[in-house]
Amino acid sequence: MANIALLFMLAAAQDPAVRAREVAAKLPFAYRAYLENPKNRIYYSAITKKELLSKQGLRASERRAILILLHRFRLIRLDQRISSEYSRLRLTHPSLQRGDALIAASALVRHLPLLTQNLRHFRVVKGLVLLPINVSQLG
Repeated sequence: MANIALLFMLAAAQDPAVRAREVAAKLPFAYRAYLENPKNRIYYSAITKKELLSKQGLRASERRAILILLHRFRLIRLDQRISSEYSRLRLTHPSLQRGDALIAASALVRHLPLLTQNLRHFRVVKGLVLLPINVSQLG
């Protein structure tokens, strides 16, 4: 069984006009097939959930769609190992935003690759395996 840390929704939700279901439906087939495969365990960071649900202009229907989608995946809860890695990342990469550092720390501690649109921010983190996705090309 494969494991992957989930971040693609964070980048997509930065624009409230982009709906969680629309993005998921437009993902390149390879990603969609991977995410929808019941043999794969998909994870997301607690900060991803917080970011998704706290967006300005989020409608109740969008909130429900996000919660339904996230319910299919596994939440990575903040623990001491992730907190320690987060602190190390913030010290070694002060330009890394707090949320990104927490997501990177979660993926590093759990030894999970990170599916993200935000390659530029995460590229600086040594040892982090990045799986790119370009939401702007989804049509």
